[in-house]
Amino acid sequence: VLGIEHLFTHGSMAFFNLDGVRLMLSSEQGDAKPESILYFRTEDIMAAHSELSERGVEFSNAPHKIHEHEDGSEEWMAFFLDLEGRPLGLMSTVS
Repeated sequence: VLGIEHLFTHGSMAFFNLDGVRLMLSSEQGDAKPESILYFRTEDIMAAHSELSERGVEFSNAPHKIHEHEDGSEEWMAFFLDLEGRPLGLMSTVS
């Protein structure tokens, strides 16, 4: 759904390429709690939000500005949950 490159699966683990950063996900059951949020940088947060929404991703909020830098550029974010309820975010710098 997110368009992330799947590298391979081994047992209960799946490995993905996040623009040069390798992500490992496991289907092991346990008491893991969300400890960090993965942020996916996008050039156009409104377009990414629209495309992912059309694919069935349910966002907890619409893209919104969280910070304005001294140079006038803005940081925008939008958040959603993965299938196991862990938070994920979209982020974009808007000039």
